[in-house]
Amino acid sequence: MTEYEIELFLFLSDPKVTPEEISDITGMTPDRASHRGSRSLEPPLPKVNVWHLRSPAPAENSSIGQQWDGLWKRVEPYKANFAGLPASVRRRLVFAVYAHKYFPGLEFPVEVLRQIADFGIPFEISTYDLVDDEAESDEAWGNPRPDNESD
Repeated sequence: MTEYEIELFLFLSDPKVTPEEISDITGMTPDRASHRGSRSLEPPLPKVNVWHLRSPAPAENSSIGQQWDGLWKRVEPYKANFAGLPASVRRRLVFAVYAHKYFPGLEFPVEVLRQIADFGIPFEISTYDLVDDEAESDEAWGNPRPDNESD
């Protein structure tokens, strides 16, 4: 693995608007979708309908720019259709960063930030610390194991 891996997802979710309705409005087919209550009815799990796309750029050895370009090439032809989504539909871009033992500094190219702002969908960065074992994970989070605690 490189220093880190990164993936980009576009999530659209709503408790009432179904993935099929989102597809009809956007004109796009999601990579994945789930329906509210499809795993259990009481309580409903998942809690909302979810529609999502993934950037086709490989996670390993790609940059934020490459992840964005991969997703944007898919979305841009349908960009205007997203304005037709009901206001209740939650929209978000998620950059998922997988790192081993440390979180790398990330730089967003100015053009990527402009395009994201123009698209009008907020983004977030989710980080995942990849560790080899539980003890290493505890130490990475500042919780060293007591000497008398066995594995």
